[in-house]
Amino acid sequence: MSSYTHGSGLNQPYTELRRWVSALRQQGRVIGALILRETRTRFGKSRLGYLWALAEPVVHVSLFAFLFSMLGRRPPVGDSEFLFLVTGFVPFFMFRDLGGHVMNAISANRALLHYVVVKNVDVIAARIVLEIATKIVVFAILLAGAGIYGLQWAPDRPMLLVEGFLALALLGAGLGTVNAVMSCALPIWAKLISWMNRILYLTSGVMYSVEHIPEVGQKILVWNPVMHGITWIRMGFYQGFNSTLLDKSYIISWGLTLLVVGLLLERILRRKIERE
Repeated sequence: MSSYTHGSGLNQPYTELRRWVSALRQQGRVIGALILRETRTRFGKSRLGYLWALAEPVVHVSLFAFLFSMLGRRPPVGDSEFLFLVTGFVPFFMFRDLGGHVMNAISANRALLHYVVVKNVDVIAARIVLEIATKIVVFAILLAGAGIYGLQWAPDRPMLLVEGFLALALLGAGLGTVNAVMSCALPIWAKLISWMNRILYLTSGVMYSVEHIPEVGQKILVWNPVMHGITWIRMGFYQGFNSTLLDKSYIISWGLTLLVVGLLLERILRRKIERE
């Protein structure tokens, strides 16, 4: 009897491990199904729906590239105004849309949350994965298009560029998680985020290089974590471009802090959200 009990005790960690693995697999299947549903809802069943994901960055890049060329401006980094703007607009839109689209994840999927297997964090995670994947594809398509026209399209330091994208994605995912919870608890939150995005649009170095503005401006903009993400990506893309302003730990700390705060808020406010 004692040997049987001892054996059962040894098997208990493996039983717990199998239980955790099974739970993770189930959550993975739920998130995968939610991603497919979000894809159909957002882009439609037609392949033409995916073109809408390209429309905004293409319009912004083309418009400002034309305006700057008319003004005779040379790109602050590299030889192509188009590519300089691509490396600014697409990363910023990824951050902005992570915060915006994820913000509506819970409110837009309340019917699904009545199913026991579907949790708030599942619908949040599904939108995060879809948004990041969409912007990576958009970025790759725009670079490929630039390559067709004979522009430099391959990043000089690919791993550095990927690291910058992941850091900015972490920042956007953290903000999106906070937004998803706070927008349910505080209706005015969406308007506050909208105003914040307008400020970040102008202060993140999307259309200019922070390295080339006066020092007094640099001391202010260095507090903007989005600026660090865009600078990080451009360092990976352009040969010989290095920034003394980039602080990798700063943007990563912001991203992790926002993500942890968002998950804690979801836990604290879960019952309030479910009652609404």
